[in-house]
Amino acid sequence: MKNIISFFLLTLLSVVCFALTGCSIKQLTATEIYNECIYNVVEVKAVSENVGESFGTAELISGDGKFITNAHVVTYTRLNVVNPFESYYIRFSFEDDYREVTLEKFDSEKDLALLKLKGVSDLSLKPVKVGNSDNLQAGELVGITTFRTKDNSGNVIYGIVYCIPVNTVVAFLNG
Repeated sequence: MKNIISFFLLTLLSVVCFALTGCSIKQLTATEIYNECIYNVVEVKAVSENVGESFGTAELISGDGKFITNAHVVTYTRLNVVNPFESYYIRFSFEDDYREVTLEKFDSEKDLALLKLKGVSDLSLKPVKVGNSDNLQAGELVGITTFRTKDNSGNVIYGIVYCIPVNTVVAFLNG
C-alpha cells in the first residue's frame, strides 16, 4: 500500500510539474514527451544510517541545478516527528553513478522539497519548461513521464487534469 501511495504522490508531482509546461496531448506525442523529459527527470535517493534508504523522482526546474520532489521522499517520520534524511543523491537516466545534492528546504504539509545539485558545469542541464498554467483547464489531457533508466524502462502516462494546485508549488518555490 505504501508503494502505491508513493507512486500516486510522485505521479501527482509529475503532473503538476509537467502541467506547468502547458504540453497537452494535442501538442506533443508520447515519444516527444518522453524525449523532452529524459534530461529533467531524475531518480532521487535519500539515505540515513539508522533509518535506511528512500527512493523517488524529481524534476529539474532551473539551469543552476534545482530539483523539486516530494517531501516524503527526502524525509521520514519517527514518533510523529518529520526528520530529514542525512544524505541525498540524484541520478540522471544516462548515468550509472549518483551525484550528491543538498536539501534546500521541504514542507511536509505540502509534500514538497527542493534539492540543489552543486558543480553543474559538466552538465548541459535542460530544466522542465514552465509555461502559463492559466491556460490549463480541469478536464484537459496531459502527458507525464517517469524516470528513464539505462535499459530504457520508463513510462509516459496520459491523464486528465482534475485540479490545478500550481499556486501551492509556486508559493513553495518562492517562499
